[in-house]
This record gives sequence, C-alpha cells and structure tokens, in this order.
Amino acid sequence: MTSKEYAPAKKVAAAAKATTSKAANSAKATTSKAANSAKATTSKAANSAKATTSKAANSAKASLPFDLPKFELPKFDLAKLGLPKVHLPKVDVLNLNLSAMATSARTRVETTTTDVRNSVNHGVTLLREVVGI
Repeated sequence: MTSKEYAPAKKVAAAAKATTSKAANSAKATTSKAANSAKATTSKAANSAKATTSKAANSAKASLPFDLPKFELPKFDLAKLGLPKVHLPKVDVLNLNLSAMATSARTRVETTTTDVRNSVNHGVTLLREVVGI
C-alpha cells in the first residue's frame, strides 16, 4: 500500500475515532445530567417530607396543654471510634439505569413520608387520648 492509498484510510480511521469519542463523551454528559436530576428530585422530596413531618410535629406540640420534656442525645466523634474505611466499588457509569434509580428513590421517599405522617398522626392520637382532648 502506497502513502497515497494509506492517507484516506488514515483519515477515515481518525474520523471514526473522533465520532466514537464524541459519542462516549455525550453519553457520559447525559448520564451525569440524569444522575444530578435524580439526586435533585430525591433531595426535594426528602426536604418536603422533612417539612411536612416538622409541621405535623409542631402542630401536635401546639395542641398539647403541657410542655414536652427535652432530650439531648450524646454526640459521637466518628474519628475516635476507629471504624475501618469502606472502599466502594467503581461503577460503570455508561450502564446505569438512571430512570429506574430515580423511580426507586422517589418511591422510597414517598413511602417514608407516608410512614412518618402515619406515625406522627398515630402519636398525636395517642397523646390526645392520654391527655383527654
């Protein structure tokens, strides 16, 4: 093969390599955007659940004719506990099913929110029965 015959093949190979590289970078960017979107959705849902729970708890406290005792939990210094460091496995980002992950995270948050709401309502009912309201 002469250099004249080889040059077009070299150009085609370079173009194919560039196209493959662009496609890989595009896939990485799309995956990253989807992961960030899933994180944001999960974070918003978790914050909403916290706010709802906090409002329900404050409402329950306000309806009681007495003050609830305050408890302070001890603070732990994790560095002093000497726990071993955990090395998480590397994840193949191109093969993640982000839509399923986002749906799963959303379902977990909604389930947790419902459980917390039911638990708070049950607690309020019990307190009202004890107090006689």
